[in-house]
Amino acid sequence: NYSRPLMHLTFYVALRGFMFNPAGYHLISIFLHALCSVLVLVLIRRWSGDAIVGLLAALLFAALPVHTEAVCWISAYPDLEASLFTLLAVLLHTWRFGSRESEWRILRVIGLALCSFLGLLAKETAIAIPVICLAWDLFQRRGSVIASVIAVCRERWKDYLGMACGIAVYMALRVNALGGLAPYTMGKPLPFWTEVFTRLALFYRYWMKILWPVTLSAFEDSPASRTIWDWHVVAGLCGLTFFVWLLVWLWRRREPAALGLVIFAAALAPAFALPYMGFNLLAERYLYLPSVGFCWLVAWRLAEMGKRFGNRKVALLMAGLLAAYGLRTVARNMDWRWEVPFYQKAITTAPGVAELHLLAGEAYLRRDMLPQALL
Repeated sequence: NYSRPLMHLTFYVALRGFMFNPAGYHLISIFLHALCSVLVLVLIRRWSGDAIVGLLAALLFAALPVHTEAVCWISAYPDLEASLFTLLAVLLHTWRFGSRESEWRILRVIGLALCSFLGLLAKETAIAIPVICLAWDLFQRRGSVIASVIAVCRERWKDYLGMACGIAVYMALRVNALGGLAPYTMGKPLPFWTEVFTRLALFYRYWMKILWPVTLSAFEDSPASRTIWDWHVVAGLCGLTFFVWLLVWLWRRREPAALGLVIFAAALAPAFALPYMGFNLLAERYLYLPSVGFCWLVAWRLAEMGKRFGNRKVALLMAGLLAAYGLRTVARNMDWRWEVPFYQKAITTAPGVAELHLLAGEAYLRRDMLPQALL
């Protein structure tokens, strides 16, 4: 059910340029992450109208430990590339050209079509582009939702037509490649309420990955939650309730940080649509684009604290937060450096994942460590 041609094209170019030297492949990942961080700076500075908020959010985004999987693992190119084109698309949609607006309109429509198309060629999460753009358009207007939607359709229909064209071309190519949108059965279906409880627990687990990145692993066993009394489910339900309340509260106050919560929800939603396979739901790379919203929220809160308690105290707090995140990121980078210790550490967090033991065995075998491989 995966069709990600842009990843394969990137590998093809990398192979021609770097052959089998891994440094070149990692250089591409670092370059893509740097570009995304710059776009976070530009986008949030522009959307929030506050340069400090934009800078703080970009620094947090660059340093988040939960991003190590997306940046260290070269097979995570799709997450980096989809995020890059998503951020480019929403920035292009909201950019104002002043007196030359009419002259640049057609180029913006073409750019939106290309960004939507290339983002989806990278990964399916780029389908969030029109949702994020619509949220921004609605946020600029007051009044009823229906009236605002009608006004947006009347004024910005060309932009959305461009996005729709990019999405339509991608869908046609996807169906041609796979024989359908998602023709293959993956995972095992869960009873309805078990499915609901499992997704609530997943919501909690994702937030903890960002907030408290002490235990990070490329593989995590995610058992199905079969009762509402599972504390993960209770925590997820409380977290979701607070998330919705905060979004509504910020939206009513006309705080641009509300759009950060929209980005988080829209970009992470595809992960909740994945079939249950035990260990594939809780992937850190799925948080790469959604974390833009988290970084925005934290940066906004720090800026508000600066107005109340003084910028110097908040600057020290921010420096401490960046240092903690940065040191954890460096430590996690070292976990990805060598594959045998990497799998040994991963097995301790997910001993029941059979695929993980197979990968560890192959890693031993590549080093002619046959007894360990057989074990």
